[in-house]
Amino acid sequence: MSGSLLVVGAGRLGTLIGQGWNGPVTAETRSAHRHADLKKLGFTPRIKSNEGLFDNVVMAVPPSQAEDYAAEAARAILLWNKKGNFVFISSTAVYAEENGGEVTEESPLASTPRAAILLAAENKVRKAGGSVVRLAGLYDETSGPHLSYAQKTSSDLRGDGVINLIHRSDAASLALAALNAKTKGQVYLGAEETAVTRASLAPQCQFTGTAGAMGKRINSAFTRRALGWKNTHVFAQYLL
Repeated sequence: MSGSLLVVGAGRLGTLIGQGWNGPVTAETRSAHRHADLKKLGFTPRIKSNEGLFDNVVMAVPPSQAEDYAAEAARAILLWNKKGNFVFISSTAVYAEENGGEVTEESPLASTPRAAILLAAENKVRKAGGSVVRLAGLYDETSGPHLSYAQKTSSDLRGDGVINLIHRSDAASLALAALNAKTKGQVYLGAEETAVTRASLAPQCQFTGTAGAMGKRINSAFTRRALGWKNTHVFAQYLL
């Protein structure tokens, strides 16, 4: 796929997606404080706008940055001319499984307030023919749960609780694969093939919890086959 790309929410992930795109990129942000840096990357930066139509659109805006998340998705859809693909970045938090079981693209969905916000926006996108990429927890050299737990010596959470992760650059490559896909209106899962536990994230932290949610184990085999995608980072090696 080629043509123009609008990145709605050109934060760290959105910027990586734009850098991997083979064509003109318009980078939309909430303020202009990063516009000089975005210009250096070859992007055309702009503050949130309803102007223009673009062949491809990726929405990488966290729910916390939108007063009405579904309305923000609807606004982004109106900027898409449907010549290419629309990709909405979502989260694996939409799945109901919390007992440590396996989750695929078609697994039952949660009814939590957080999931409801994400799913309302997802539904807008899929109704318009766009695709959804549900990501596990993002990490890299400067951010992620491994760094958050590294600052703690104790926690009342379960040490055997399951956490699914994906490196930020792998999340970007997955979004690009979805943008370049010939099939529209799909749901994809982005996670490393092996989940980790909280205890393995932070061996120095004393986890005292014995009850509560165990989490889920993401199986992204369908996504890998459908898009010919694979992650290049493995968190277990990343810690060594």
